[in-house]
Amino acid sequence: NTGVGKDKLIDILEALMGVDYAYRTSKMEDVFGAFNESINDKLLLQFNEVEGKDSLKNLEKLKDLTTIKRHNINIKNIKLMKQLNYLRIFLLSNNKTPVIIQANDRRTFIVESTDTLKGNIDFFTTISDDLENQVWIDQLYTELANVDLSDFNVKQRPKTELFKTMQYDNILPIYHFCRELLQNKLEGEPIIKERGNQLYCVTNDFVLKYLEYLKASDDFVEYADKPLNRRNMKKNINEITGA
Repeated sequence: NTGVGKDKLIDILEALMGVDYAYRTSKMEDVFGAFNESINDKLLLQFNEVEGKDSLKNLEKLKDLTTIKRHNINIKNIKLMKQLNYLRIFLLSNNKTPVIIQANDRRTFIVESTDTLKGNIDFFTTISDDLENQVWIDQLYTELANVDLSDFNVKQRPKTELFKTMQYDNILPIYHFCRELLQNKLEGEPIIKERGNQLYCVTNDFVLKYLEYLKASDDFVEYADKPLNRRNMKKNINEITGA
């Protein structure tokens, strides 16, 4: 939804911690490009107006940035340095599927903005005024600092209905391909062969068949442009089998 105040949460966090510790951008290349000075000494990273194609292109980099203990900070004309990673990443979007939620996702928390206050100029004006009031910010900080988090486990994040919907919509094509392959629903020469009492297929045949499948599907054609080799294919298979 537009006009529901998605940015206000980040505005509040930024006011609480200080603007120097937050970086907000609509361009993922600002972070994942050749240089990433933008996230140097940052605690909060906001990607705004995220589209599915951006998340798909930077899928592995996003996953890495959420889990890596130390990341490399590459500033132009300065020696590469390592930095403890305290980043908390927020992705804001009006799109239906702005991020790729994989079947084995353990990190993403999805929230749908309410439209209850949409168009409520008085409410948002009051919030904007409060953010300029240091006394209000100090009071909010004190209130939040006194919240008891002793029973809170960050690894047990709620799975909202929107999360489940996006997870289903974002099922990787390799899952669909393997299902249709095993059900003999794919067109052309079968690639599964028998050896004794076992079934197998040659890796190169599997990769070529998978590429054909991607290019022939209107839903998955964008995946066909991603680099695909034996290492990538093994990683995709491991995601299915949990290996």
